[in-house]
Amino acid sequence: MSTPLPNERNAGPPPSTRWERAYSLALVFGNAPAANPVIVGDARHLPLAAASVDITVVQGGLHHLFTTRDVELALAEMCRVLRPRGRLVIIEPWLTPFLRLVHSVCEQPIARRLFSRVDALATMIDEERETYERWLHAPQEHLAVFHRYVVPQIMQRRWGKLVLVGSPRAS
Repeated sequence: MSTPLPNERNAGPPPSTRWERAYSLALVFGNAPAANPVIVGDARHLPLAAASVDITVVQGGLHHLFTTRDVELALAEMCRVLRPRGRLVIIEPWLTPFLRLVHSVCEQPIARRLFSRVDALATMIDEERETYERWLHAPQEHLAVFHRYVVPQIMQRRWGKLVLVGSPRAS
């Protein structure tokens, strides 16, 4: 495991495998207590009090989770820790025509040799293929979960990304 950040507080045992590390998604800045400006924990069980933060952000983390149920648990936790007027921001890969084109380019050996960023993306996709493919091929499932927990103010699906900004749905 990497060296802890200064003033980092770990919630629970350190993740031991890269799949377990996928669940360690929570980083809290801003209004966290001064002695603990960064909190690392399981996104499905955030070590924070209810209604204690103004904004939660997940960028490229949900697609690492194994099941839709895990995604639902993470979203429920994000909503639980948000204050009533808080905002939730989600940015995740989304299978748009542009992303299909990018995937096609990544499959070309010459493109990987000529462009280091293409090779880096192709390598990342190879490393996370199981959860990445599952995520990309279940968009309606994920949208249903998002709408169950979030009232969207902004929802865009373009350039290979889903961008969702919203507030927690009233229980």
